[in-house]
Amino acid sequence: GTPCTLNYLVVIYASHDVLNSVRAARALVSTSTRFGVYGHSQGGASSLWSAELAARYAPELQLVGIAAAAPAAELRALLNQQWDTAVGWAIGAEVLVAWPNAYPDLQADQIASPVGKRNYRRIAKECVLEAGLEGQARNAINQRIFRIDPSDDPRWSARIDQNTPPPLPAKLPVLVIQGLDDTIVLPNTTAQLVQRWCAADSTLTAAWLGDQGHLTLGKVGGPLATTWLQQRFAGVPATSTCGTSLPIAPAGSLGN
Repeated sequence: GTPCTLNYLVVIYASHDVLNSVRAARALVSTSTRFGVYGHSQGGASSLWSAELAARYAPELQLVGIAAAAPAAELRALLNQQWDTAVGWAIGAEVLVAWPNAYPDLQADQIASPVGKRNYRRIAKECVLEAGLEGQARNAINQRIFRIDPSDDPRWSARIDQNTPPPLPAKLPVLVIQGLDDTIVLPNTTAQLVQRWCAADSTLTAAWLGDQGHLTLGKVGGPLATTWLQQRFAGVPATSTCGTSLPIAPAGSLGN
């Protein structure tokens, strides 16, 4: 709702905003250099990326742990499954505005359908719930915002990879919370993240919550994230769920 250009899922802007907010909070209420981050959806991806960039962008701060609920992180797997759905209308419109603004090699015309090109700027300004309802109606009459899967265009594919967070080193503990009834950030994409990061020896704890959809997960997962972060501030070593069975098959094979 703020009068600015959308930077949706552009990680460099989102992660810098997270770290700058910590700097601002320190100036107001605290002298501590230690901090933790919890985010949901785009905020979950921003949390993961802020951990990746913190040492370079904010070396004066000490990160103790990262918690992410339904992080929009495995972008290729997510787009592969959602580009031609109602979710594509609700979220894709914001991507069509934000990414060409951030990356000069990208244009909406490269991947948007004719009806998508006529409507994406308006839809990007709507509340996400309103955009989702319009997306459901348009999808019901076989209208798609994209004419192709964005990952099939080499220019967009490269930027998708650029905005997909790499696994964090073992010294940075991570909590990932995912609802099994999420129809927006699909559980199998988070399962892919868990699989990929565990294979890279990240210290990762995954919490899978049944009967939780996307919009409720940030709030429902909050107490768990808060407790987990309190333990990190207290110096309690983080445990890992790597090696345990996943409740859902990952979206793709390891490394894809």
